[in-house]
Amino acid sequence: MLSRCIARTIAILGMTTAAAGGANAQNAVKIGMVMPMTGTLAGAGQQVIAGARLYIKQHGDTVAGKRIELIIKDNASSGENGKRLIQELIVNERSTSSAAV
Repeated sequence: MLSRCIARTIAILGMTTAAAGGANAQNAVKIGMVMPMTGTLAGAGQQVIAGARLYIKQHGDTVAGKRIELIIKDNASSGENGKRLIQELIVNERSTSSAAV
């Protein structure tokens, strides 16, 4: 179960990075993280989010002149909720990015 969450996180980061590559006109790179913040796997999700925030705090929130923005969603330790939230992030955040994506 935890490996699925990690795999989803990596997939989201990959999709976000690929989308950001074509979004040169934007000032921010949005990284969507759908993690279990409540439910049985809440501890693992909270640690991953805390790690991402700590990395940004220690290394700064800009990369290659672009600001990093974390978008965090709680899947409540449910695969179905996670799938729905990932699809919403892709659709909603893609609509606000450049047309080249």
